[in-house]
Amino acid sequence: MKQPPKPSFIKNWRETEAPAAPPNAGEDFGFASELTAATGISHFRVAHLRIPSGTRAYPPLAMDDLEIFACVLEGTPDLWADGYLHPLQEGHGIPLKAGTGLVHSLINNANLDARVFVFTEAFRRNSRAVHPLEPQLKEQLAKSGMLWEDAPLRRLGPNDGTPGMLSGRKRKLPDFVAHWGDLLEAKAGRYPNSDEDQTLSARVADHARFSRIAMRVQVLKPGRRTSWPHAERDESEFVYVVAGKVDAWNDGWITRMGEGDFIGWKNGTGITHAILNNSNDDAVIIVGGERSRYCNQYWYPFHPSYNKEIGKAYWSDHPVPRLGPHDGLPDRLREKVPARLRRSAVSANEAARNLGKLRES
Repeated sequence: MKQPPKPSFIKNWRETEAPAAPPNAGEDFGFASELTAATGISHFRVAHLRIPSGTRAYPPLAMDDLEIFACVLEGTPDLWADGYLHPLQEGHGIPLKAGTGLVHSLINNANLDARVFVFTEAFRRNSRAVHPLEPQLKEQLAKSGMLWEDAPLRRLGPNDGTPGMLSGRKRKLPDFVAHWGDLLEAKAGRYPNSDEDQTLSARVADHARFSRIAMRVQVLKPGRRTSWPHAERDESEFVYVVAGKVDAWNDGWITRMGEGDFIGWKNGTGITHAILNNSNDDAVIIVGGERSRYCNQYWYPFHPSYNKEIGKAYWSDHPVPRLGPHDGLPDRLREKVPARLRRSAVSANEAARNLGKLRES
């Protein structure tokens, strides 16, 4: 079987970068890479922002109904929140809950570029916003029917939200900002009744209690995978590589991914997938998508026993893909499986689930 070309739903932010400001804008807002748009996903937005020195990502604003998460990938931008500056560092996560009226922006007052990962809900027709410090933008929003007229009134600090303005700088970060490394769980995740360790997770947005989007920063150690190969009927998913090298497994074929690569799996396509770490170093990834729906269904091509265990969550009428030759196991994990059980992908994966029991027998 011939290796297919690189999937169209894998993109690096450098491939898709464009000026962030709309045409005829009076201000430069740096650069944006619209990663979900480039990979065919419309249920939510994932973007990579590059904010040059002396630039802000957007004028200070508040949104009425969008859940927003940002994570600093590189540099030391400032979070502008309600008129105060909060210095950020690489690894800081910023979850912004919908409807609070918190006015915010990201401003780069440092000498080097800042890079930020952004994940939000898709902008809706009835979404409303307010720019309290920009009268001309407020007027534009009103004309377009997008002004959040009854936004909660916030008491703003002394900073006017323009690059270079340094008044109102705070030493302490807001309670909702945290570094993912401080939240990293010590114990790896596992499937039910499985001996196989998967990722270490930092639940960077749990305290924001998002109801419609979900994300984690995860550490994928050598020889592990994010999940068993699977496909979802109702929920779109993504993985962004922050650091390290991983292998994207899609329908039995491997594609190498590295820093800055994004992969998006649109719901309902039936593409079975997982992320494997076959390198010698830890990989750091951001994993996210739509928050679990009650009706979501999924299936696992190499775990028929688990398909039975999940009951009504099993996607019974899933598309049947023509799978490539790869069994979905990381190399180091495969080596632990007895040779006699490696003859088929199903037996190898079922064995990997129960390695502890195999050692005891």
